[in-house]
Amino acid sequence: MNLEIKKMSFFDFLTSSYEVEKIKIWISIVVIWFYIAYDVWHKSKGTLSIKDLFVNIIPSGLLISLGINVFVYLIVYFIKYKRALKESPVIKAQISENFIRNFYLFGDKQKYSIKKYSEFTKIYEKNNGFYFILTKRSALFLPKKGLSEEENSYVGKLVSKYKTTGKKNDKTKGKKKK
Repeated sequence: MNLEIKKMSFFDFLTSSYEVEKIKIWISIVVIWFYIAYDVWHKSKGTLSIKDLFVNIIPSGLLISLGINVFVYLIVYFIKYKRALKESPVIKAQISENFIRNFYLFGDKQKYSIKKYSEFTKIYEKNNGFYFILTKRSALFLPKKGLSEEENSYVGKLVSKYKTTGKKNDKTKGKKKK
């Protein structure tokens, strides 16, 4: 089945980018939060008690670090989204029972020739679309609202058939077939 999605919205790009890079985002939130807590603790020169640290510093530091990250990542992802729209605004793929052929990632000029489903590190479905993760930095994301009902059900069946968690394939559970 040939799929073509003409344009991805910023919200779809934002959610797909978060899904691919969520570990990095949460690490940056924790790092900023620890920095804020350390900075307040260091400036107080030990006059803050542990109770003050847990009651005041931890919640406010968490809100500040979350706000900083949301602001920074919205700007970064908006710039990436605009650049991706200029490079290649379409998502194309030929999806069959065993392979994905001739597919373009959103914003990537490179055309990927053919991949077996076992070559993807993760394949799964979320409410907003289907994810075929190649590496930690690249993924084929198919937004559900860009697909027709027939395409949606076809890709949904394939994703449920080849669904992976990033580990060994669930069907073999890491054991060799005899």
